[in-house]
Amino acid sequence: MDKSFLEKRIENKARKEFEKEWNGFVEQMYRHPIFKHITIKIDGKDIPLATFGINFGVFNQEQDKNPRNKFLNFEDVKEKVVQKKIEEETEELLYRLSSVNYLFEKEVSDVPTARK
Repeated sequence: MDKSFLEKRIENKARKEFEKEWNGFVEQMYRHPIFKHITIKIDGKDIPLATFGINFGVFNQEQDKNPRNKFLNFEDVKEKVVQKKIEEETEELLYRLSSVNYLFEKEVSDVPTARK
């Protein structure tokens, strides 16, 4: 494994986590007894806060394709959250590697060498 392979895996994992959390957020808003009734007036139309898929809502499960993103800072927030997840995952991976390295170094030092 090289550095770019690990970086890509970490970034993909972070983006998938973001997508899962985002979709959970949209679903909660869609099903919430209050939020599901709140609308925002855009261009004279009452737009619901959340919808499934890429329908009509301000927030939906295909937010990257949502034309209402021009009214939001979604892309900025998404990138900030993804970067934070990348940092957290990288730190966790480094911690795990240092633990494995410590165990490996201990095992190597305990093995007697053939040279005298």
